[in-house]
Amino acid sequence: MEHTRRISEEVLYTTLAEPTTGSEELIALARASRETKRGRLRLCLHPDIDNPLHEMIIVHPRQAYVPPHKHHGQSESILVLQGRVDLVVFDDQGAVTRVVPMGSPESGQIFHHRLEVPKFHTLLIHSEELVFMEVRTGPYLPEHTEYASWAPASEQSELVADYLGHLFSNHGT
Repeated sequence: MEHTRRISEEVLYTTLAEPTTGSEELIALARASRETKRGRLRLCLHPDIDNPLHEMIIVHPRQAYVPPHKHHGQSESILVLQGRVDLVVFDDQGAVTRVVPMGSPESGQIFHHRLEVPKFHTLLIHSEELVFMEVRTGPYLPEHTEYASWAPASEQSELVADYLGHLFSNHGT
């Protein structure tokens, strides 16, 4: 993609001092995501991981698994640009406390949600592709993200399939 630098297969950073995003960029990002191994791509609109505000446009395919996690000392919001998803929020023991059905603004569903207090959460994607903006306070410090001990890790593919099946059948909208 033009005006970006690749950090990894799934992470790009803009090289522009004042980036703008329009339909063409969303289409290009979605197209580029399909060329990655997991079908995911993240475009960071902030200059680096130390920035106090992280703004990212993210593309995930339907089968993407986002392990339940929370960000200590950071607030986070999600803004759906394309597709449909359920934001699932859990208590610390893994019980679902809230499901927020979300879609793009023209869907008539909620399209923005903010988590001010760190809570475990995941995404259940209903559309073939989900394009969303995530805004989070920085800097990026891996130790600020806690993954739920009661949910499978990404690399546990059989357990992930069972876990997602359970979430979709019991809590998906």
